[in-house]
Amino acid sequence: RSDSNLYLAVIGEFSSGKSTFINALLRDDLLKTSVLPTTAAATKLCYGSCLEVKVQLGGTRSGTIKTHLNSQKITIPWLPGVNGIDNREFIHVLTTKDEVAKDVEQLTITHPAPFLANSIVIIDTPGTNATSTLHGEVTRKVIANEADAVIIIIPATMPLSQSLASFLRSTLRPFIHRCVFVVTRMDQIRQREQSDVLNNLRSRLVEQLGINPPILYSCSAQVVMDDITGEEPVPRDLLVWKQRFKQLEELVINRLC
Repeated sequence: RSDSNLYLAVIGEFSSGKSTFINALLRDDLLKTSVLPTTAAATKLCYGSCLEVKVQLGGTRSGTIKTHLNSQKITIPWLPGVNGIDNREFIHVLTTKDEVAKDVEQLTITHPAPFLANSIVIIDTPGTNATSTLHGEVTRKVIANEADAVIIIIPATMPLSQSLASFLRSTLRPFIHRCVFVVTRMDQIRQREQSDVLNNLRSRLVEQLGINPPILYSCSAQVVMDDITGEEPVPRDLLVWKQRFKQLEELVINRLC
């Protein structure tokens, strides 16, 4: 690569909380989770003074579309759902509307998040347990050719599924030294059971993948997002996860550097 950016890939199975985690890094409810795994393309999020989108489409809709900060009424007659929408809604269509997402080959979003201002580019990879093998191959290429570090999202409510363990063992084996494991949704685990969940996962990573010692962090991205959006009141005893998320960010930045 010719640029001086640091590339952080985020990997997670479908419905693992990957979008929520990335939104928490951005401090913005930007990426929506889809009901079905749709786009097989990696999405790059890089720093810019405002929200802008550049998308390269293939298939019958081939071409490149670029929006700018004042794009409030985006209308593209040949794209379903793109009629008088703004940049945020355009991102949702490109990443969650199946009939459009299937033609997305490259998607780059600029965003004014302070986390990205550290010359960091987040690469959101397709879900690793989707039915299409293409998703896994796209993720492998991103990690082999672009990522300086990789965050693997593991929900505390479903620690290390067989499909994720198999993906890590086979596809990601050569790059496992670049990986940091982030256990998310910790707020859903009873406090007295949290250390057991983490210890159990740590020993499974050692036994099943031979990673010794695995780098393991715990967080609750949902608490960070609830605090930002105000949609759900955050109980006082869960606010600790807000502080821990800041510490996690600093650790990730230091590891990248």
